[in-house]
Amino acid sequence: MSFQYHTLRSIPLADIAAAFNQSFADYAAPLSITPQRLAEKIRAEGIDLDLSMGVFDGAKIIGFVWHSTRVINGKEIAYNGGTGVIPEYRGRHLVREMYRFIQPYFKQRDISGCTLEVITNNIPAVKAYEGLGFRAKRTLNVYKGVLKGECVHVVKEMTSLNFLDVTQFWDCEPAWQHTVAAINLAIEENKIVAIEKDGVVVAYAVFYPVISRLKQLAVHKDYRRQGMATSLLQYLQQQYGEFTCANIDEGCISINQLLLQRGMSNTIQQYEMWKEGIDF
Repeated sequence: MSFQYHTLRSIPLADIAAAFNQSFADYAAPLSITPQRLAEKIRAEGIDLDLSMGVFDGAKIIGFVWHSTRVINGKEIAYNGGTGVIPEYRGRHLVREMYRFIQPYFKQRDISGCTLEVITNNIPAVKAYEGLGFRAKRTLNVYKGVLKGECVHVVKEMTSLNFLDVTQFWDCEPAWQHTVAAINLAIEENKIVAIEKDGVVVAYAVFYPVISRLKQLAVHKDYRRQGMATSLLQYLQQQYGEFTCANIDEGCISINQLLLQRGMSNTIQQYEMWKEGIDF
């Protein structure tokens, strides 16, 4: 059987959304997306349809990979923001072929490496990416559940992250979709809440109401163990209900312990995988 490969620039969003929904319909927790939500995702996550590719059986899209890009340490890096293949077409190495198709486009854009996230127990996908040269760099945890605790500090809403000095707040780097650069792509759609002492922000959180996801949570290193992180989480839970804390670096002990102690469950683990070069 012969398949065709194209970038997604000229493909109707309704067709891409349909392929996404068919690709993830057989998951334990099925995923779905509307064309409108897909348009929002493309804008908010900086998905570049000229660097995103699809595989087609005739006119039908049967698989896809979405990419966004960012300069990291002086190098242009491509991030795989979503991969899917319709169930009846799996096992034919279509992801590998899509990457081989997109390689010349990466070269034109001087992309020098790639990164992605994959669920650790999705062994076929992990092996497929390893076969393309990706290697796991760290493990990311996803938490869900109802948070215990009280909001004992005054929480203030902010409109930007201009106050942030990452050296004073962060123990670990956020995952790709939760970086400051990613948040700033749709800053007006993110909820930023903070706690101040003497007019200075000493704790903050970034929450994305569109998909009920916590993107960042941090407390200044001089103000920890005072209930500030719990207060921020409770403030958000009171407004939005149960939410997800996604892609928390397993090596960031303090926040993983906090979420477990506050009653959340580690439901999913993902590998953050990286590849040097674009030789597929």
